[in-house]
Amino acid sequence: MIEKYQLKNGMSILLVESDKSPVVTVQMWVKTGSADEKKGLEGISHFIEHLVFKGSEKYGVGEMANTIESAGGEINAYTTFDQTVFHVTLSKAFTDTGLEIISEMMGRPKFDKKEIDNEREVVIEEIKRSHDSPQQQASRLLFKTMYKKHPYGVPVIGYDDNIRRVSREEIVKYYQQRYLPQNMNLVVVGDFKSGQMKKKIARYFGQMQRLKLVTVKRSVEPKKNKPIVVVKGAPFAESFLYLSWPVPKANHKDIIALTLIAAIIGQGESSRLVRHIKNERHLVNSIGSGLFTPKESGFFAISAGLNHAKLSETLKYIQDEVQQFLENGPTYQELEKAVRLLESERFYSMETVDGLAGLYGHFEFLYNDYKAFDKILKKMESVRPKDLVTIAKKYLRPATLSATYMTSGDVIEAQETLNRWEKTFRKHTGKIKTKITTIPSKVDRPGLRWKKSGQEKSAPANQLTLSSGVRVLFKKIKGAPVVSVRYGFLGGLRGEDKNYLGLNELVSRVWATSTKGLSEIDLNNKIESMASYLGAFGGRNSLGISMTALEPNFSETLKITNDVLLRSEIVEKIVSREKQLMLEYLKTRNDKPAQKCILNLTKELFLEHPYARDVLGNEASIAKLFSKQIKEHLEKVVSVSNMVISLVGDINIKALEKELLNVTMQMNKTSSVPDKLSMQPLKESINTFLELDKAQTHIAIAFRGLTFQDEDRYVLDVMQSILSGQGGRLFVELRDKESLAYTVAPLRMDGIEPGYFGVYIGCSPEKSEKAVQMMRSELHKLTEKLVSEAEMQRSKRYLLGRHDIGLQRTGQIADLMLFDELYGRKFNEYEKFQEKLSAVTPSQIRSLAEKLFSQPHVLSVVGKRNVGK
Repeated sequence: MIEKYQLKNGMSILLVESDKSPVVTVQMWVKTGSADEKKGLEGISHFIEHLVFKGSEKYGVGEMANTIESAGGEINAYTTFDQTVFHVTLSKAFTDTGLEIISEMMGRPKFDKKEIDNEREVVIEEIKRSHDSPQQQASRLLFKTMYKKHPYGVPVIGYDDNIRRVSREEIVKYYQQRYLPQNMNLVVVGDFKSGQMKKKIARYFGQMQRLKLVTVKRSVEPKKNKPIVVVKGAPFAESFLYLSWPVPKANHKDIIALTLIAAIIGQGESSRLVRHIKNERHLVNSIGSGLFTPKESGFFAISAGLNHAKLSETLKYIQDEVQQFLENGPTYQELEKAVRLLESERFYSMETVDGLAGLYGHFEFLYNDYKAFDKILKKMESVRPKDLVTIAKKYLRPATLSATYMTSGDVIEAQETLNRWEKTFRKHTGKIKTKITTIPSKVDRPGLRWKKSGQEKSAPANQLTLSSGVRVLFKKIKGAPVVSVRYGFLGGLRGEDKNYLGLNELVSRVWATSTKGLSEIDLNNKIESMASYLGAFGGRNSLGISMTALEPNFSETLKITNDVLLRSEIVEKIVSREKQLMLEYLKTRNDKPAQKCILNLTKELFLEHPYARDVLGNEASIAKLFSKQIKEHLEKVVSVSNMVISLVGDINIKALEKELLNVTMQMNKTSSVPDKLSMQPLKESINTFLELDKAQTHIAIAFRGLTFQDEDRYVLDVMQSILSGQGGRLFVELRDKESLAYTVAPLRMDGIEPGYFGVYIGCSPEKSEKAVQMMRSELHKLTEKLVSEAEMQRSKRYLLGRHDIGLQRTGQIADLMLFDELYGRKFNEYEKFQEKLSAVTPSQIRSLAEKLFSQPHVLSVVGKRNVGK
């Protein structure tokens, strides 16, 4: 049941009842964002998003997040150009807590001057972090080029000078002018009765005063009548290209066709750009197309991440794809697939209350109509190929093109290359004549044909052993729209030959791409036409195949999955492509300093053990990998003795048992993956430093940790929870109180052999010494003093809440069952999570802390200067 109404103060309310899980999400969509800011105040909306967490009339600093996490909930917020959204997800038993916290944030924030000053530093750290991100910098260049006058050209996060300068008075004034009930949409989704929820909402939000809303007149972006080419130099290994054209705002009638064009041209492995430019010609690391459709005019963009040396060739083939579309249009199969993919979003969103709230909230915000998605889908059903060509010609014009390119290569050469290409594009695109002549009078597009049949009913997790010896874990959830299946095998880095580093990663990239009966193109088309997912995965300890499908398409998707398992075709051309992508990724490692910091840490912490390896291997080892090594690795790992299967959803296990037995009887019987590997002791603490010229220094400190079967892992769960979250010690002490960082969090990896536990932070170089000191101090405190009962309760409830929230997805349950069984635990251990946590005591935490933190450690630092010597 869905109900929309309005409070007397003008606040719009949308209630969506969903009884699939005992969970509720409360989302407040405030109709103000960075595009509503005056000159000199850029970034104030995002700053306020931070500040309302810092206390209210009732709650002190950190207490709101702590209250939510103590109730087992999650709380966060985000700011865009057009809106700011605050969201809480928690057990339905604590719905009042979620409503009260959101109402305090919206109606009674304190804006304490001291806390404002503290949070300035946190936001500045967030800005610095964005300076080190190539994707964010390339996106910033795109928006700055597309919007010369309109405020969409200004980064949402603003500028550090503004954040340093803005006064409390300006913050309060802006808040009072924009954060008003008539400018808010409250969306509540989950397990509740609307009648009772209405009374609660009236109690918490009905008293908010309806003051005068100060409207903002945004600058209008002039119409583009000539192409623009902008090239910017940057110190990143990977280059980024955007080709963009202006389009209308989200609710314009042409957006439906443009959405389908974007899906056909560049969304998914079977789309034209991905298939022809990435997969067949190996010209780019990534490529795609999409729409930016905000409240006001947006744009259509083709984006690519590439090696600078391939720019000219990449541009040529992008032009070919655009011209082919303008000349011949899409096939009916492509159009059908695009419609089905977009339709599937509704069903996948039904898995979680957050997904439903995001879907309905988005359309309510942009269209003032939560039913807009269904109306759009209905209109899509009548779209024909020629309609898309007409719209493509209307918008993808040479005269309105903006080309932006960020590279560490020769900027002058790149500018000349793009200028030449733009002239060629203009010359040839203007002469194209459409060749579509045959147009059926009626388009028959059957929908996904799934309907909710009453309340979802979940049976306990169960297991059976096939006569082939394979363990099958299953959980039937009657009425669930999504089915998830996992085939898992022990392996991963632990099963990788040390002479062929990167092999496990390459296998996971190639294994599920084609079979003896299906080429890569055919396989991708079949899977994406059903809006399903099929892929391989590989980590430190395992290798496997993962599939997810909507219930009506489950049988057909499983059939293809089994074909991959039994008859995969390792094509040398695909192997060559994926090797090239791995090599390109290795070149960009220093563009990801946080990732590099962790890699350096694990290299020193695990010495000669496989956990020390980079999953990508290295340039020399990748050169030795071919289809022969992949086939040998699969022979070694994929066998019935080494296999676990998990299935979750609305399944018929009796019918599946017969099918799975038939499949597994055709497999190898034994594997040669080692049960246990030795790990050398770490004899002394190690400091490792990589000097990189970055805005932030990235620091990780870690100790050897636990195994998957260690009984202390539940104790470590609670210890990790004490440190994590917005109410955890690291956030409160290092971020809230000392403003050292935007990102600070515990690090953890368990393994078949001991993993690691520690802390990571990204901060300004001048703060790094203090950061290391405080990181060590927070870990040491756990060895000195018993954790209080209140903190124990917060941490346990936070863990339980996140656990329950995660169990909304069939894929999450399938993963938990698979890996618990595969790694020597019980498949249904996740059902006993509360019982295990309840048994953890403060003394156990102190004992484990003493055990872990008395060991030698590794301190990894990446940035401008070393610390902690």
